[in-house]
Order: sequence, then structure tokens, then C-alpha cells
Amino acid sequence: MNEWILQKQVKHPWAFLLAIALVIILFGYYALQLEVDPSFDALISSQGEFNSNQRALRNAFSQNDALILLVKADRESILSDRPRGVIGDHMGTYYQDVRTILAQSHYVETISEPQFSPDGRYARIFL
Repeated sequence: MNEWILQKQVKHPWAFLLAIALVIILFGYYALQLEVDPSFDALISSQGEFNSNQRALRNAFSQNDALILLVKADRESILSDRPRGVIGDHMGTYYQDVRTILAQSHYVETISEPQFSPDGRYARIFL
């Protein structure tokens, strides 16, 4: 069988190349007809774990739309380079990073500026 195919290729090389070109064109046409829907509705089942958890959260917290993040300075840590409080340039960078990450979520609509306690041990961020 292999020898027969080889002989036909040697005798009629253009026919073989034309057949390969037709197969490539057919596969290319088929590939162009494929459509991928990247939406969550198409990728995740409505009865799946993600949507079940989402429904449970929505039902449990349907009246409260706010979340408070509390940042506390760790004053008992043995690390020598730890932040001593929640106010300062290093913490400003941290708050900006938190804001950037949370802003990417479609669940977070607004993010407040941090509110600091008088002693500088705590900061609150309202979402």
C-alpha cells in the first residue's frame, strides 16, 4: 500500500500537492466556522459550584452592599523591618496595590480612602 502511494506521488506530484492544498483549505474553512463564547454563562454551568456559592452569598448578604477591610499593624512581630504602623509611604504603596487589585473585580463598585485610627495601629477601607 505504501509503495503504491509512493509511486503515485512520484508519477503525479502536482496531483498530490493539489490534494494536500484542498485538505488544508477544507480544514481552514472548518476552523473559521468555529466560535468560542468566553462568557461565564457559557463556560460555567448555572448549577455548578461557583454559581451555587454565588447565589448563597447573594441571598445571605442581599441587604448589605458594603465590606470593611481592617488593616492592623503587627507590633508583636520579631521582624526588624516590619511596619510599625499603618501610616507611611510603605503603607501608601500597599493601599494603592490593594485598590488596584480590588478595582479589577466586577463585584467592587467603589473603594474608599483608608481611615486611620488616632494611634496609627488600624486602618479601615470601605468597599
